[in-house]
Amino acid sequence: MLCSAFAWALARKSFLEEKRQAIIVLAAMLHDIGKPINFKDHVTESVKAARKVLYGLVDDETLEEVIKLIEGHHRRISYGEIDEAEVVLRKADSLSAGYDRLKKIVDEVLKNDLEKEIKKLGVEGDFETAYSTGRVAWRIWEELERRKTGTIKALSEKFIKKLKEYRAENEKDIYGSDIYLLKADVRQIQSYVYSTGLIPAIMFSSVMVDFYVITLIPAFLWSRYKIPFASFVYNGGGNVLLIVPGNLVEAIGETLEKASRSYKYLRLPRISYAYVPMPLEAHGATPGEIFDLLERKLSFAKSEISENYPKSISLGIEYKCELCGVNPASTRVRDRFKACKDCKLKVEDYGVNINFMAKWQNYTLNGKTLKEVTGYEFEAVSEKIMEFLAGMSLDEEEKVIKTPNIAVLKIDGNLIGSFMAESKTFNELIEKSYRIDLSLKKAWFKFIKLVKDSLGANGILEALRASLGLIYLGGDDALIILPAWLSIPASLTISYVFHREMGGSCSLSIGLASAPPKHPLYVLINAADKLLEYAKDLGRRLGKDAIAFIYTEGGTLTPETAVSILRKRKNENISNQPYIVRSSDGFLKILNTLLNLKLSNENICEETLKELISKCYSLRKEDKNIENIYKVAKEMLQKINFRSRAVGFDFAILETVAYLFRQAVSRTKYRSAYERLAKNSIKIDSYEIKTVFFDIALAYKLLSGGFR
Repeated sequence: MLCSAFAWALARKSFLEEKRQAIIVLAAMLHDIGKPINFKDHVTESVKAARKVLYGLVDDETLEEVIKLIEGHHRRISYGEIDEAEVVLRKADSLSAGYDRLKKIVDEVLKNDLEKEIKKLGVEGDFETAYSTGRVAWRIWEELERRKTGTIKALSEKFIKKLKEYRAENEKDIYGSDIYLLKADVRQIQSYVYSTGLIPAIMFSSVMVDFYVITLIPAFLWSRYKIPFASFVYNGGGNVLLIVPGNLVEAIGETLEKASRSYKYLRLPRISYAYVPMPLEAHGATPGEIFDLLERKLSFAKSEISENYPKSISLGIEYKCELCGVNPASTRVRDRFKACKDCKLKVEDYGVNINFMAKWQNYTLNGKTLKEVTGYEFEAVSEKIMEFLAGMSLDEEEKVIKTPNIAVLKIDGNLIGSFMAESKTFNELIEKSYRIDLSLKKAWFKFIKLVKDSLGANGILEALRASLGLIYLGGDDALIILPAWLSIPASLTISYVFHREMGGSCSLSIGLASAPPKHPLYVLINAADKLLEYAKDLGRRLGKDAIAFIYTEGGTLTPETAVSILRKRKNENISNQPYIVRSSDGFLKILNTLLNLKLSNENICEETLKELISKCYSLRKEDKNIENIYKVAKEMLQKINFRSRAVGFDFAILETVAYLFRQAVSRTKYRSAYERLAKNSIKIDSYEIKTVFFDIALAYKLLSGGFR
C-alpha cells in the first residue's frame, strides 16, 4: 500500500504521462503480493496473482507492462538497461519498506550476533552477504538453519528484544527528496457530532465524518488532480494521510481547505492541513519525529482563523437554534424546535435515514432483521426506542413490567500516541493505525457473536438489540447504548478481545453511565465521557484496560456529579473506582462475589465470557442468593452513613466491618451473603480499612439491568 503511494508521488514528480503513472501504481500494489505464498520465489507468485487479479480489468498491452515491471523489480541490471518506470518502482519499494533506515538498525542491533553464529557454525559468508539479495543470501540463511535448527528463530527473538530498547542517535535532520506526507484533519468533530444532542443527528454526523474522509475527500482530489486512492495511506477517525509530490503539496492543501464549501448542502465541518517532507536517507527522522513535527504544524494551522471562512454575526434580534444554541434559527424541526439549517439537515433531511430506523429494517444477523425477529414495523416502536434498547419486551402483556435501564459506554484507547511513536519505520506506523481500528471492530463483532451464542433462542434478538445501540465505532474509540445488564459483559469482552488482537501492546479505557430510558440521553453521554476521563487516569498510568461506572435511579446524572460521587465514595473508603478491568483482585472479584463465578485474568476466554453473559441475562428473574448480597452491601452502606455522622467515616467503617464479620459467623438467614462479602469486599492494611460496598451495590444494579 505504501509502495503504491510513493510510486505515484515519484511518477507524478517525474512528469510521466497519466497512463504510465497508473501502470506503475498497479505494479507497486501487486509486486509483493506473492510473498505470503512463497517468500523466496515471490516474484513468480506475484506475477501469477497479478495476471489473475487484472485479467479483464485492463487490456493485454497494459497487463504485460505491469507484469514486466513486477518481474524486473528485483533483477540484476546493467547500466542503461532500466527504464524510468523501473527506477520509480524500485525507489518506491525501498522507501515504503524503509530499507535505508532498517539496514542501519539491523547493523547496530544484530550484526555482531549474526556474525558470531556464522563463524560458530562454520557457514561460508558474512553479514553483508546475508543481507544482500539473491540466491547467495538465501544460501547463508538456509545453511545456518540446516546446521542448527532454531538459529533463525533465536536470532529473531534476540533482534525483537533489542529492537524494543533501540534508540537511534543522530537522526534529527528531517529532509527528503521533494516527497511530502500531508495530513488533513476534520475540525471540531465533537461539536459537529453532538451539537443537537439528538440521536438521529449524532448517528448521521458520525457516519458523515467517515464518509467525508473515506469517500468525499478522495473523490474531490481525484476530480482535480487525478490523485489515485492508492496515495491515501490512512483514512479514518476524522483524519486523512496521503503522500504527495512537492510540486503539488501546497495546492492540494489549499484545495482541501475549500472542500467543505464544495459540499455546502451537507454542512460539513472545515478541514485544516499540514505537511512535512518524508525522510529518504539513512539518517532521516524517525516516524515518531515526523509525526511529532506534523502534529505541531497541524496544531498551529488549526489555531489560525481563516479570513475566507464565513463568520456568524449576531444582530441581537434573531432566535438562536434550540438544538445547537449557536446559529440563528431559520426553520423548525419536528414541529417542536426552532432550528438552524445545519441541525435540520442532521435531524430530518438526512438523519432520519441514517439512524435506528435504517438499522431496524436493514441490519441482519443470521439473515434476520429486527423487523422480522420482533414482528414490529419501526413506526410502531419509534416512540419507545430507548425502552427497547434498555431490554424492554414489545409484547403487549409485558408492558406492566418495570422498565429496565440503559447504559452508555464511551471507549477510548490508552497511550495510543506513544504506541505509534515507537514505530521504527513509516510502514510499521501505518500498519499500526489500521490494526488498532480493525482490532476494535473485531472486538465488537466478537461481543455480538458471544451474545448470540450465549442466549439460545433469545440470542439473535439480544444481539440485534445490542447492534442497534452502536452509535459509532472507529479508530480507538466508540460510543454504544446497551441494555444495562449487558454493559459490564460488553466492557469486559471488548477490552479483552482488543488487547488480545493488539498482541497485548495496547489497552482501552471505558466510561459507563446507566440510568432509566427517560433520562436525558445527551447528559448521560456526557457523564460517560467524564467517567472515561476518570478511568483513563488509571489506564494511562498503568497501561492497562480501565473502567469507571455509575448508575442512577432518579434525578439527572450530570458529568460533574458522576465523577464527584465516585471521588467522594473513594475518599470515604467504600469504593475503589476506577478499576483495572481484568484485575483478579479488583473488578473481577466484584463480579465473582455477586455472580458466584471464578473469573480471573488467566481464565478470561470465550467460554467464560459466554457464561458471564448468560448469568447476567438470568438476573431478570429472581435470584435470592445474588439479591441477598446486594441487600447486605446496601445495609453496610446505610450503617456507615448513619454512624459517620456521629463518629466520622473511619470509625464508622471499623464498626460496620466488625458487624459484618460477626454476622458472617452468626445463624442469620443471610449468613452466606455476609460471609461472601466479608471475604471479598474488604482490604485491611496498616493504616486504614478499605471496602467496596458501594461498587458491589452499583454493579448489582447494572447487572440486574433494572429488572429487579
